[in-house]
Amino acid sequence: MSARPALTGTGALLLFALRRDRVRLPVWVAGGALLVVVQSVAAQSTYDSPGSLAAYRASVGSNAASIALAGPPVGLDTIAGTVAFEMATPLAVVAALMVMFTTVRHTRADEELGRTELVRSTRIGRHAPLAAAAGVAALASAALGAAIGGGATASGLPATGAFVLGASATATGLVFTGLTALAAQVVSTARGVHGLVGAARGLPGAAGDRRRRGQRPVLGLSGGWAQASHP
Repeated sequence: MSARPALTGTGALLLFALRRDRVRLPVWVAGGALLVVVQSVAAQSTYDSPGSLAAYRASVGSNAASIALAGPPVGLDTIAGTVAFEMATPLAVVAALMVMFTTVRHTRADEELGRTELVRSTRIGRHAPLAAAAGVAALASAALGAAIGGGATASGLPATGAFVLGASATATGLVFTGLTALAAQVVSTARGVHGLVGAARGLPGAAGDRRRRGQRPVLGLSGGWAQASHP
């Protein structure tokens, strides 16, 4: 008897996972988009004059804590720039958490509950559960980015910058999808995977210190590269 292909049944498992997450993932996506819309509306009403934008830019540009958390203060002479500056980090966190929980739920968590063993007793390839989980997380990341871009544009921000912001969230989600999938092969429990990926989310810890000292930030797993994205 020939060996069963490793990815046999991936499509069926992906559709099943999407059905299981038919409520969770839309909530994540809608929540991320809503954050941007609320911040955009608030910024447009708060910074409604060149003077208010200049005061904000001066305040943030000299605030080491803000720069450490939100990245380089780029584009703060526009409403769109202030929204991107304030939302890049929260959206990166939303994307990372969304894909981490999604990937773990369909890999290690299912293994702990015995579901994976039951699935593998059918005509399912060895790597199909992991591939399906990664596929669901990747689709969710793409949906999150599109929703962020669409929501920001609908709230009155320029479309180009809005979708760059959305793309940075999607990219963060894709990176953490791969990282979580890798961690799920190294750590034997769902809680352990959460801990390992959560620790990686804070790396490199020196990024904030380098920003405060005026040095070039380390654009690593901490999401600094997403914060540095701009049109």
